[in-house]
Amino acid sequence: MSAPMSTARLRYLLTIYQLGQGGPVRSVQIADRLDVTRASVNRMLAVLTREQVVQKEHYGRVQLTAQGLELASRCWRQYSDLCQVLESRLDLPAEQLSSQAIAVVADLGPDGVQGILDSVERPA
Repeated sequence: MSAPMSTARLRYLLTIYQLGQGGPVRSVQIADRLDVTRASVNRMLAVLTREQVVQKEHYGRVQLTAQGLELASRCWRQYSDLCQVLESRLDLPAEQLSSQAIAVVADLGPDGVQGILDSVERPA
């Protein structure tokens, strides 16, 4: 799954990955982290479930599927690497830098981001 995805879907995917670290996450945790309503979380979780990157469990818990974990892990590494590159070159507040990095990963997809990362000298 190397095609681009929406910025919102990527934000949710990375949030679930970061909060869960391979285990289940409560939807209220996602809502709190992203500062969105639980209804918004439920709508996005329905999308991610249809895409087979998360599976819903009882009591409002969700967990990444094997496919979702692989995708999230790859996107997280690229997001982190891209943040380092941008931080070394741009004078932006951390929150803005993070949102820009997520937008780039979402717009270009993992393969496109990897091409960028391969072509720039990374900070030590």
